[in-house]
Amino acid sequence: MNLYIYTLKIDEDTVFFAMHSFAFDTMFKNTYATLCMGGRVMINYDNEYDFSRICGYIERNKCTHIKSNASVFNALLDASKEDGYRSLRSVRYLFLGGDKFVGENLLDFINSGDKQIQLFNGYGPTEATDISSCHIVSKEELASMQENPVPIG
Repeated sequence: MNLYIYTLKIDEDTVFFAMHSFAFDTMFKNTYATLCMGGRVMINYDNEYDFSRICGYIERNKCTHIKSNASVFNALLDASKEDGYRSLRSVRYLFLGGDKFVGENLLDFINSGDKQIQLFNGYGPTEATDISSCHIVSKEELASMQENPVPIG
């Protein structure tokens, strides 16, 4: 738990947004770690897939951390691209897993604005743990992801 808290810099200013169901096993660590450190947890309503509405929710609540699978987050980026990713400007830490990184929107988002976004690619079979390996992804790795897959740990 400490590795997770310190790697993602979870503290009292953290607003963690989970793009998956509250019933999913990874929610325990996200919720527990954030609340233990004095932060807030924002939960996407089950079956809410209007990505424009989700972008508005993230913007209104100034979410700083997002955990999602890569394909769902890419759909969120498609919705946010219309406003130049303004609705996601509060995001500082992005933890993606479960899918291969796809689309150019991810690199556009990371390069947008004046913020520094830390991107993590994680993997873990849910039967054992929700994270068994993790890789901090550089901008250079994202730029070359068509030729070279992004490592998972």
